[in-house]
Amino acid sequence: MFLSSINIVYVLILIFLIFMSGFIAWKFSKSKKITGTTVVSLLSISVLGFIALSDSLVSDEKMIENFKSNRAAFQELVASYYKDGQKAIIWRDMPRVIELKRITGVKHISNGPGHWLENPYSPEAAEKLKKMLDEKLWDQFNDRKSLIIKMPVAKGYGEYTLYYGNKWKGYFYFPVDPMIENNRLVLPRRKNESDKFYGHEVLDSLNSFPRGKNGCALRKIEPNWFIRRCHIR
Repeated sequence: MFLSSINIVYVLILIFLIFMSGFIAWKFSKSKKITGTTVVSLLSISVLGFIALSDSLVSDEKMIENFKSNRAAFQELVASYYKDGQKAIIWRDMPRVIELKRITGVKHISNGPGHWLENPYSPEAAEKLKKMLDEKLWDQFNDRKSLIIKMPVAKGYGEYTLYYGNKWKGYFYFPVDPMIENNRLVLPRRKNESDKFYGHEVLDSLNSFPRGKNGCALRKIEPNWFIRRCHIR
């Protein structure tokens, strides 16, 4: 079973805490100042401390392997969602959709933020995007939305700990290959604005998360496909 480097650190911390608890218990027991209940309490505190600090979400490597092994099913599921899933409530109950979710392990798909037109950083795309927003033509561009692909918490894709709070991982799809600069996602160009706007941070690994970070980050696995990890404290 794969263990990320941060999980190895936590295992070592747990071993250290248990050792120290045992040492303290032994030390005090010689002077008869500690009871069996106290020993159990010390060990319990060690275990609870490990649980509070642990980070055991499904690894990037396992998610990448799952995607590559079932790429065709992922792509078919996304195409089906663009075609029917945004409009039909019964989409999720269609036999083929149920089968694709079983193959990929996907729990749910929903629209992500923004519209990603072809050549999203061009003046032409910015003009088209402005017209879409001004004339409220969103329904004509449903297939240009990014997609949030949620994985099941019960399968190790989400958890709550005292230290990290709520955290989860899933996949994220863009209908184009988005630009990345300085480890940040570059958002589509806006009309009459030459400045660039940036979205999520894009990291080399999401097996661990920057300490104190609140929000989401991405890891690119293929031109249109990313892993997304979020922490909400």
